[in-house]
Amino acid sequence: MSDQSHHSGGTKIYYQVFGALLFLTIVTVLVGFMHVNIVLGVAVALVIATIKSSLVVSFFMHLISEKKLIYQAMITTMLLFVTMVILFIVSYYDLPQGSHHIKVEPTQTSAPEHHAAEAEAGHHGS
Repeated sequence: MSDQSHHSGGTKIYYQVFGALLFLTIVTVLVGFMHVNIVLGVAVALVIATIKSSLVVSFFMHLISEKKLIYQAMITTMLLFVTMVILFIVSYYDLPQGSHHIKVEPTQTSAPEHHAAEAEAGHHGS
């Protein structure tokens, strides 16, 4: 009987984590539909993704009770992630004024022989 009560208590945490993951996924989708600044939207999405990945790693991969080395690896990864996000945000604001939404026109590339052939055809056709 104690095995069954322990087993049901063990699955309860999985359902709670699943509920938290579902809730955070819905929040991510709702933030995507909101008209917010792109930097804020990306920052919120990345924070939510970090929380969700931490839940998966901690509970579904059973790393919540692992040794100190696992935590050091996770902290190092988080620090690198935060550093990359900060660099992304800084580089976004480092662009020249008004270049955040640059529209690039397609360029026409043609070989020099093509221009020469057109010039000759124009000369002979006249």
